[in-house]
Amino acid sequence: MNRISPQPEPIPPTAPTDVVVVGAGRWGALHVEKLRAMPGVRLVAVVDVEFDRAVRVAARTSSAMPLASLDGLERLGLRPGAALVATSIGALASVGRELLTRGWHVLVEKPVAASSFEARQLCRLADAAGRTLAAGFVERFNLPPGTPPGAHRQLVVRRTGPGSPGAGRLDLDWLVHDLDLAGWLLGPNLQVVGARTLPAGEGLSVRLAAPDGRAARIDVLRGRPRTYRRLWLDGRRIDLKAPTHRDALTAQWQAFLATTRGAPSPLLARGDAAARALSLVEAVRTTLTDAERAAG
Repeated sequence: MNRISPQPEPIPPTAPTDVVVVGAGRWGALHVEKLRAMPGVRLVAVVDVEFDRAVRVAARTSSAMPLASLDGLERLGLRPGAALVATSIGALASVGRELLTRGWHVLVEKPVAASSFEARQLCRLADAAGRTLAAGFVERFNLPPGTPPGAHRQLVVRRTGPGSPGAGRLDLDWLVHDLDLAGWLLGPNLQVVGARTLPAGEGLSVRLAAPDGRAARIDVLRGRPRTYRRLWLDGRRIDLKAPTHRDALTAQWQAFLATTRGAPSPLLARGDAAARALSLVEAVRTTLTDAERAAG
């Protein structure tokens, strides 16, 4: 049975938006904290295969039902609204696919999928369904207000933190954020021209360039006692943090919900941006493999 509506209507701007959070881990719980304070939002369900986690996070709201699977959404008789996917990386694409098929607008936490192929599949499905597919590249909302996209020549990013191998793959966890920033700030056609691992496996250093001279260098390191992000854009140091009157995650939700209501936000990363960033991740992996092969 095909549950996709060919041209579904956007969410009416005057109606509260029903929001479902799929994944009740650390990030899903953080999203719930932001959403419960937002006007015009009704949290209707928290879904997690570990039902006890769904119960604990749903209990922080006054309206959300805990569910162990997406099938419970139909039993609740909900009209599709907006959904967040904050599962493990391996499950992001499959859960996003099922929600899009059910007619929901979907915000998928980065990296959106485990591969650029899966991300492009989600894009095609969202286009066919007439639904919004957004990527959780929240760092865009930490840039200074008014930073123009695609108008810069050089970018340097240095990101460090107390990560560990158990925290996930470094390239899909940290690097993918900065690859998205590079594409958004410098524009398209960036290619990976160099990549190397740092000593003792503590991080990655990646160089990007375009034929017209645009270039980026991204260093991501873990094992440091504290987290910090430093960014230089066209040689000027800028702070990568949200303005004091808002936080980036809330700003991302506001942009996503506005887009579902027919008012697209230029800051919001769409599914195609995730596919491009993942393609660069894959190019980094290939470059690293080639370098290791040459060294051997």
